[in-house]
Amino acid sequence: MVINLDKIDDLYYQGHLKKVEPSPLKSALSLKEAKIWLKEAELTYDHGYYRSTRISVYFAFLHATRAVSLRDGVLETESHYLLDYLEKYIDEGTLKSECMVMLNYMFDIHYQDQHHFQCTRNPQEILQAIRYCHVFIKNIKVFLDKTNRLPKAVIKNALREKELERSESINKH
Repeated sequence: MVINLDKIDDLYYQGHLKKVEPSPLKSALSLKEAKIWLKEAELTYDHGYYRSTRISVYFAFLHATRAVSLRDGVLETESHYLLDYLEKYIDEGTLKSECMVMLNYMFDIHYQDQHHFQCTRNPQEILQAIRYCHVFIKNIKVFLDKTNRLPKAVIKNALREKELERSESINKH
């Protein structure tokens, strides 16, 4: 776990991860967006649009993953840095390791399709990605419910910021 935390610290230092205000609302909206993208993937798959299906599945995975980072108050410059961020929860044992396997699988497919010409996926591979995504979203939902409480330091900082905002608005009047 120490190695992973050092890696995450490096990502912050290099500007690949950025702290923002933790947002349970944005987290919930991102998870909802993941479900919408997954539904769209199923519809496009049924009509034989496999490339569009793959993109929709990718966005479903991405938004489900962002549900965790937004809840924690973390933004990434590129989606693959979310893999490193989620590793800390797998190391802690609060997130199932199969989630990382599924996420790596989807991000690898996305990378291949993005950087190679005329990549085609067979329908079974795309259907497997849809199945993985259902499991992934379910695991993320369970994880978010299980780890719903924000760390005390985050709560204290948020309260201090609100008090500061209130005092500044009073001083302006």
